[in-house]
Amino acid sequence: MDVIKFLEFDEAHPEFYQRFEAVALQLIKKGRTHYSAYAICDYLRMETELDHSDDFPPFKLSNNFRKGLALKFVKKHPKHSNFFTFHDHGNKYPSNLGCHK
Repeated sequence: MDVIKFLEFDEAHPEFYQRFEAVALQLIKKGRTHYSAYAICDYLRMETELDHSDDFPPFKLSNNFRKGLALKFVKKHPKHSNFFTFHDHGNKYPSNLGCHK
């Protein structure tokens, strides 16, 4: 993942992380203890295609941003640090983006 590109995307589209976070928290509330950032991103892609509005306009989301979104979620919600599984494929993430598993 290109961390700079993710941070630029996150700054330009804060509403995407807000929706990502809301879906993850809904899943946790429904009893899920583990889920896929990939699945949440695909759900949100479909949601933006079918029901885009001024609050949530359509845009392209790189698959490379899934890990950044999940890391940001874990940093903000440390009690759910095991909700996503992280794999190190040689990518480097700054420590302020989240956990390193």
